[in-house]
Amino acid sequence: MTTLPSIRNARLVARVEIRRSWRKLRANPGRLVLLALAMMFPALLVVAAPFGAYFLGRALRGGGFVLPLRPIRGTATFFILLSVFGNAYRVLQQTGNLDEREGILTTIPARDAATGVLLAEFGRLLVIGIVPVVGVVAGFVLGAHSPLSAVVLPVAALGLLALGVTAGFALGMALKLGFARSQFLASHKTAIGALAFLVYMAVVFFPQFASITGSSFDLYALLGGLPTGWIADLALLGAPGVSVSSLRAGLAASTLLVGVPAFTGLSTRLAARYWYADAIQPDDGNAVKPTTDDTPVSIFEGIVARPTLAAARKTWLRARRAPITLSYVLYPAFVFVVPLQNAVRTGAIPPTLPALVAIYGAWMTGVAFALNPIGDEGATLSVTLTAATPGTQLVRGKILPGVAIGAPATTIATVVAGAFSPLDVVSVAALAVAAVACCVGGSGLAAGIGAAFPRFGSVNITGNREVVVPSLTAFAVFSLGLFVFALPALVVSVPSIAPGIATAIDVSPTAVTTAGVLLTALSIGVVGWLASRYAGRAIDGYTL
Repeated sequence: MTTLPSIRNARLVARVEIRRSWRKLRANPGRLVLLALAMMFPALLVVAAPFGAYFLGRALRGGGFVLPLRPIRGTATFFILLSVFGNAYRVLQQTGNLDEREGILTTIPARDAATGVLLAEFGRLLVIGIVPVVGVVAGFVLGAHSPLSAVVLPVAALGLLALGVTAGFALGMALKLGFARSQFLASHKTAIGALAFLVYMAVVFFPQFASITGSSFDLYALLGGLPTGWIADLALLGAPGVSVSSLRAGLAASTLLVGVPAFTGLSTRLAARYWYADAIQPDDGNAVKPTTDDTPVSIFEGIVARPTLAAARKTWLRARRAPITLSYVLYPAFVFVVPLQNAVRTGAIPPTLPALVAIYGAWMTGVAFALNPIGDEGATLSVTLTAATPGTQLVRGKILPGVAIGAPATTIATVVAGAFSPLDVVSVAALAVAAVACCVGGSGLAAGIGAAFPRFGSVNITGNREVVVPSLTAFAVFSLGLFVFALPALVVSVPSIAPGIATAIDVSPTAVTTAGVLLTALSIGVVGWLASRYAGRAIDGYTL
């Protein structure tokens, strides 16, 4: 009996997988709109890339430009690493789990199904990359007058893509098999996922290490010395004026010819073992200690009503058992990339960073637990609505977990950032007070807005994981409202603004800063209290 996969069966599986992906995309118009907006800038690059490739080829043909091979080799390996990590993540979250697995595996061998999934993943990426690759190849061939480049450039690009897809699939399936069969890995999946995310971010941002820190360490030289970096020699084999190594190009071709089939075979074996394996149940440590409450909300015991504490404990335990459901709170964190890069490059914390930390911490505190108080109940909503517990106590239970974690964390982070920034002590203290006020009052505001704009339908946030998240309207209204109420404290904490206002009205800068903080604290406190009361009444009067 042959051990090679059936191309016919694999092609059928790939076709079904691609059709399912397209149907999921069409079924979510909001996701289509966001995808279209996200592709606007890459679309401009796709349009400009062929022209850039044409002028590059022309410059190489004229001898007026010398192409640096070392960073290009390092970049080739870097993109393979990104592809491996990205595809491994997709395997962990989506493609590693077969839809209707029992039916497929009783119809065709597992190796055929795994090969089909690999083909589908390769096809998705090919659909995205075919236009820019063809444009770049055509532009470079026309500019360089190199017919050989018309062959080696697409071969190198397809080889790089195939190697990244197959190696990433193998890595992802190995991790899934480990999580399914190892008690230790299954019990520490969250911590391992966080560590993997940090490694991925290190891979993404590490190329900027030398330029930011001034280090003499040449990352591209290290990556370019690997056989995967020699794919650049293969791609530039026909380019005029480029001194590529024919030996390295041949070794790169050999690496692709050996690596892609090897990783494909490994992927099919790991996939078969995972799909036929009996997953163990992770030991979460919650089966024992029924009388012990180690949740953060336990600090409110004896202070709030028992129904409120029970609702808070339930909200926290849900998030702890499935932390991926709160991954959306990390999406805006990209705003810290530029300030942190500037801080590392200059050796000084920007004066706006503490304010940014304060407002982002307050935003996270509000959206994490309180922005969808009705929709978060899910299947238990009918039980919640018919219970004797007042709606205000349920709302407070939604607010408490965020406040218990977010308020101290935001305050500490703000003070630490402010201590290393040019801000004076008064401004740092003002921001710390404003952070606490915005965390507490903002959580109440979030509950009111979430009750006005609830969301009950689940969305796909990480591959095959569907969870109920707050509505886009609630996100937008809360973000705008929080910023407006926090604006007085944020403004007076910026250097030169408080002294300027103090000079204009003939008072001390400390008085201006204090007034701004009090205005923020009072306004968001009152509005947050009113919004939480509205949320409680909305729950009490809600009908299915």
